[in-house]
Amino acid sequence: MALTNRKILENMVKRINEKTGFNIQLVENRKRYTLANTPFPISFNARTALQMIDYLAGMEDVFDYYTTKGD
Repeated sequence: MALTNRKILENMVKRINEKTGFNIQLVENRKRYTLANTPFPISFNARTALQMIDYLAGMEDVFDYYTTKGD
């Protein structure tokens, strides 16, 4: 069974939530994705799956950098 873009995005959001303690949700609407922190949207910018993967990878890099900055 191949991984879908949706599953990759869900795994990325799950990792970010674990690292930060946030409760970010991935919302899909017409093949476009946004992030929400229930019940309020974090961003109104809808992105394609590939754009969102790139965006979340950047977010994760930032969190990793600031959590390991003192090491």
